[in-house]
Amino acid sequence: MRVRKTRAPGNAEAARFRALRLLERRPHGSAELARKLRQRGFEDGVVRAVLERLTSAGLLDDPAYAARLAADRLRAKPQGKRLLAAALSARGLDRRLADQAAAGALAGTDEAALAAEAARRYLARKRKGTPEDTRRRLGAFLARRGFDGAAARRALRALGSGDDLE
Repeated sequence: MRVRKTRAPGNAEAARFRALRLLERRPHGSAELARKLRQRGFEDGVVRAVLERLTSAGLLDDPAYAARLAADRLRAKPQGKRLLAAALSARGLDRRLADQAAAGALAGTDEAALAAEAARRYLARKRKGTPEDTRRRLGAFLARRGFDGAAARRALRALGSGDDLE
């Protein structure tokens, strides 16, 4: 006979079971996991207790989660520190932790080289116009990707005088 966990708001064992099921599927940050447990009707006190227990057991580690998420996002597509940190913050991570994880993922990486790679990918997909229009669109694209102005200017210089932009 299978024992079924009740979803009573104060049932800590059911909340722990649900949290473990969520963590089986993929890593979560504390805030994201807490939000999901609250959405399922568990009380705040129960949620805090479950998060503390999972953290002390080493199953919930926000800094490791942030570092892994930053590395995965950076591997998927080149982006600047600002966009990377904002994406981590959007997942419920503390802004300071998100900034640290973004800086860690970009450590040893030339942001201008990443910006140039993003620009090359952009140019391969988009219709080209005059070099001036293309530079303007590229600059706006790189800003949306979270690159600062200095990295975008260095990337545009690395692309050349205009042959690649026509």
